[in-house]
Amino acid sequence: RHGETYFNRERRVQGTSNDSVLTDKGISQATALGVYISKRERITRTFCSPLRRCRQTYAEISGGGAANDDPLPEPTILENLKEIELKEWQGRLRNDIIIEDKTNWD
Repeated sequence: RHGETYFNRERRVQGTSNDSVLTDKGISQATALGVYISKRERITRTFCSPLRRCRQTYAEISGGGAANDDPLPEPTILENLKEIELKEWQGRLRNDIIIEDKTNWD
């Protein structure tokens, strides 16, 4: 789905937020996947969530070796690949939500 984001690292809820972007580790993960993919069978179709972290991951995969000899096709962007909308929880620390809204978290 996507490489490590700052929200992952900070244990923040992401949902459909576009505020979460890849960390250096997430970029390295995606680049490594691109190298791995480049050594495998040809990929003829790709799909991607419209969320920024997913599009960023796809771009890093494409530039990480997957595009060298046999470029990846442009992804089909699918809304139904988005994570669920978590409204007021998005961007908040998981531990804070667990403390303040335990009933709904469980």
